Amino acid sequence: MHGHNYQLLAKVYGKSDEWLDFEDIKKRVDQFIDEKYDHHDIGNMSCEKLARQLQEQLSIFFKTTVKIELWETGKFGVETV
Repeated sequence: MHGHNYQLLAKVYGKSDEWLDFEDIKKRVDQFIDEKYDHHDIGNMSCEKLARQLQEQLSIFFKTTVKIELWETGKFGVETV
């Protein structure tokens, strides 16, 4: 068994009166990733499938649209639409 490191960019969308402070978004995303994914066995999941799963879960978590960029290397990654 081996692990992967990813770079995650989460774009949280909402109306201007609903926006959260960037620091609050970062803390919430970091906590979510730490609790659900960091040092957990996620099986043989592709980067593409993981990005879609993160988009679904974080959209529910923030109760708004979230788009994800997940980078497996400096040159290769995926973006949800």
